[in-house]
Amino acid sequence: MPTSKLPAALGADANAVLSAVIGGRASLAFGDAGTPPVYAADAVRREVLAWLPKLAAKRGLDLGLLLALFQLLPITWTDEAHYRPREKEARRRMRKRDEDD
Repeated sequence: MPTSKLPAALGADANAVLSAVIGGRASLAFGDAGTPPVYAADAVRREVLAWLPKLAAKRGLDLGLLLALFQLLPITWTDEAHYRPREKEARRRMRKRDEDD
């Protein structure tokens, strides 16, 4: 029986990264040798850093530990100059989902 093929790369939004940091389901996308590389925009990094203190306080988690885990995630961070030329195509692909991601 055929199985679906994994994409060549994954793009992560802030919700996925936050989930991974606190051990949610998104953490399954990191650390497995068979998982494609994960990329995210620098804007996502800034958003995650803004939300981590709030999330730590709300859930009673150690912010220092969360920040350390965040730094260990195998994410390639990209600046706007890298992804801006691809934005139109990305928005087209995301039209039925959340275009702002």
